[in-house]
Amino acid sequence: MLEKTNGDVEQQAQMERDYQLKKLINGKCEEQLKIEAARKRWALLRKKKKVIVQISNLGVKMEEILRDQTQKEDHNRTKEEKANWQQKMIIPPNNYWNMQWNNITVLIFIIYMFMLPLFICFDKVISRDNIDALIIFDIVFMIDRCADLFVGSYNQDGQPETKLWEVI
Repeated sequence: MLEKTNGDVEQQAQMERDYQLKKLINGKCEEQLKIEAARKRWALLRKKKKVIVQISNLGVKMEEILRDQTQKEDHNRTKEEKANWQQKMIIPPNNYWNMQWNNITVLIFIIYMFMLPLFICFDKVISRDNIDALIIFDIVFMIDRCADLFVGSYNQDGQPETKLWEVI
């Protein structure tokens, strides 16, 4: 910076003073910013200290509140567990596997519709093998009817029914 003045001493001194003044002003601004940041940190620490003091003043009250809260949660949890085993038995109305089961069952019943008349019309007496085959169809039909008892439905609100006895 001093080399740009070409030997003029007064001009060099003026530039040096300006440079020192700018340096001083910028330094004060930086210091002020640092001071403000420190004040903000101290204010935050004071707030945290107040919160910690308030929590420590609660002490026993806080423990009682937490104990009561855990007892309520345990009580609610037992009610939910009782309701959950019922909900686990309910098959949702739009369940993919229930739809697949229904498709397979319909296919089996269609086969049954054709096999029963064929077994009856070609023999005077139904053989033991034919009876066994027809009993298998009857067992599948009974299992399907029992499973359909547990397929849920929707409430009037549009929500799936969660009570087992309402579904059955």
